[in-house]
Amino acid sequence: MFWCECTNGCGSDCECAERGNYDEKGLLKDEDCARIIECGTHCKCDESCANRVVQRGSNARFEIRRFAHKGWGVVAKQRLVKGAFVAEYVGEVISYDEVERRGLEDRGLTYLFDLDKEFTGDFSDFSIDAKSRGNISHFFNHSCDPNMSAYAVYVEHRDPRLHRLALFASRDIAAGEELTFDYSPSVAEATGLKADPCHCGSDKCRKFMYY
Repeated sequence: MFWCECTNGCGSDCECAERGNYDEKGLLKDEDCARIIECGTHCKCDESCANRVVQRGSNARFEIRRFAHKGWGVVAKQRLVKGAFVAEYVGEVISYDEVERRGLEDRGLTYLFDLDKEFTGDFSDFSIDAKSRGNISHFFNHSCDPNMSAYAVYVEHRDPRLHRLALFASRDIAAGEELTFDYSPSVAEATGLKADPCHCGSDKCRKFMYY
């Protein structure tokens, strides 16, 4: 673990921000980045540091709405530009064994998100369950053509098993547009999984969601 010693703003020479996570407006610069490392509480920079985006929380405004065939969902109440931080996916952090138990108990109707963005094994050690504890992200629906992408974020540690999950706009999002991300495995990854019809309604719909 390391902490930066920056006192006059974190630039390209900052140990935390050396990958250049964000631009001067706090927008994600590289949509293909493997991870985002933010400055933490032990860093010498202050709370105004440009490399502290996810930890400060989202400024986006939301509205929860009911959608035909999909249930509750979330729309943006304002325009969001590509690269904007939208929300962190939060909930209970649970072990693999508990994930298996809850997955069977809920028959696929889960809010489980595996912490596997940087995991190289067959199964992730931990997952986030937002079913009974969470935030606005609990209501985000799936889409086969989503407008958000999820990234691994590190603030207080660098343990790849327990990274945070942050959702950023993957393109410009209009006010009133539903906020979605892709949380169904692809057909190629779906061997042995169960399937339900997908109701995302996009032109790129894969027709089924797998779990």
